Amino acid sequence: MSIFYFKNLIPTSRFANSSINSHKYIELLNYLLFNNLTKYSRSNCGHLTFSHNLNSFSYHTFGESTISYSLPGHNSSTIDDSINNSVKNLNTTSNQLNSHPTQLYKLVLDNYNTLDLLSLLRYVEKLHESNLSDAKITTALSSRLLSDLDSVDSARKFGYFCRLLEPSSALTDEFFKEVVNHIYQNKIYPDLGNPRVWVSYFKFLGSNRVYHKLLYKDLIERYIKYLDIEIQNLVTADRNNGDGFFKDTVIGECNKMNRIDIGHGENILNRRFQESIATVIWCLSICNIRNDELITRIIKIVHSCKLETSVLIRIIWSLSILNVRPTDVFNNTVETVAKLLEETIDELSLKRLAHINQLYSILKSLRQSIYLDGGNGNVTENDVVSEESGEIDRLMQVCKEKLLSQKYPQSGKIISKSQKLVSDFLIRANIPHQLEIITSDLLSIDIRIMLDDEMIALEVDGPTHFLRNIENPEVIIKTGPCLFKKELLTGSGYKYTSIPFYNHFNMTNVDTSSGHIRCNELYEGWDNVKEMDAYYKSILMKCDSEKLRSLLSKYR
Repeated sequence: MSIFYFKNLIPTSRFANSSINSHKYIELLNYLLFNNLTKYSRSNCGHLTFSHNLNSFSYHTFGESTISYSLPGHNSSTIDDSINNSVKNLNTTSNQLNSHPTQLYKLVLDNYNTLDLLSLLRYVEKLHESNLSDAKITTALSSRLLSDLDSVDSARKFGYFCRLLEPSSALTDEFFKEVVNHIYQNKIYPDLGNPRVWVSYFKFLGSNRVYHKLLYKDLIERYIKYLDIEIQNLVTADRNNGDGFFKDTVIGECNKMNRIDIGHGENILNRRFQESIATVIWCLSICNIRNDELITRIIKIVHSCKLETSVLIRIIWSLSILNVRPTDVFNNTVETVAKLLEETIDELSLKRLAHINQLYSILKSLRQSIYLDGGNGNVTENDVVSEESGEIDRLMQVCKEKLLSQKYPQSGKIISKSQKLVSDFLIRANIPHQLEIITSDLLSIDIRIMLDDEMIALEVDGPTHFLRNIENPEVIIKTGPCLFKKELLTGSGYKYTSIPFYNHFNMTNVDTSSGHIRCNELYEGWDNVKEMDAYYKSILMKCDSEKLRSLLSKYR
């Protein structure tokens, strides 16, 4: 029957007291999904029902006897009950969302397998807003995603999951393998005009250190198309305004772009679009994936548009991780960093302290690059270079004072079990050392060994220092920030040595969720300790320190 017929059927039905329940009819019609009803014949009307899913209808709630016509002496109260039940079901999600968060927490854990998907996502989102989402909620949501993976067939749906699945040890390598392969094989990629989904995808991949080379190739190519569209829109807007800063051929000329001063452009970008740029290049810096075609477009936007301070800091930091030095981007690099620091230094929230720390790393990298260029004979130590170096040192000192005053370098520092194992070995080998040291230039070192004039930085690289290589787990890849830290340490005069966690267990493919359990097992029995000592000794004997090797050779 037609939608018109179905709408008019309900108010003409009379109930036991001969009244017409028009209130329920109006209440029901307020739902958008009711008005989506279009193609039902009179023959299948009796089976028409509402699903618990707020976006769909199904065929099995109103029974044949539920909807009846007004006949003399016929009790039609069942239709009122059905309407009441339908309205109640439709209100379930909104009512539950208004529940106390602790009740919602229990509801999710008890019913995550039976709740409809949209309701579950909304409930978990509410728990996030209430700071009640934890590893149990993440486990429940990830389990539901795997069980319903085939039905999550759009980037918007995946983006919703990505926003809510926070990094957690509950998310196993097997989970990421199944989800990421599903995305890649089915090409479930964000739309070109949806920056929020781009942010969700790349934040999820980066924060979980997911590495899938072919997936990134596809995503980067698609995101470049998105940037080209936005750049072309800026070209058109610029031409209409008569400013003439952008050129029609800007996209083709990106690879030939010269360094320019920042701040030429007056174009103001959408906040989510800005966030997408910062998040994409951040994710690629985590995975140490450098795509020059993408980078040139991002640099063009940085040159030509007004970006928020926090966005610009994150972009420059990520480019530094990818070995794109600020001097390769700007002519006025030091002035740019000074301006960013000035805009960040007030109201020292934790987020702003993180940005100051990033600026400090940028300045330190910039300072080392000046020395490197000088050592290679690329520049002369003239008054201009000396003045620039002095300004960099001044800005670094400002950053350092702010960070130390808030005890930022020490925040979140803990001594891991793996570090303790290495330290125990060094004690047995009679090698003096310090755990979790913050250097004078604010670099964090897991274990520092000081032998006369030699400084040795020993990094015990746990699971978070390595990427999740979905395509080839046997190939171990370090994260971009870890490689960047190594560069800064060696630039500060340290001899760098790394002990990767996976070798503790003689494994190349490690389940990170069981890493600490295996680590504890090494304490059991003297034979294990001897084997462990032999392993640590073999690693440290490769260190570029003759004094350390001499001490180790005496330990049997």
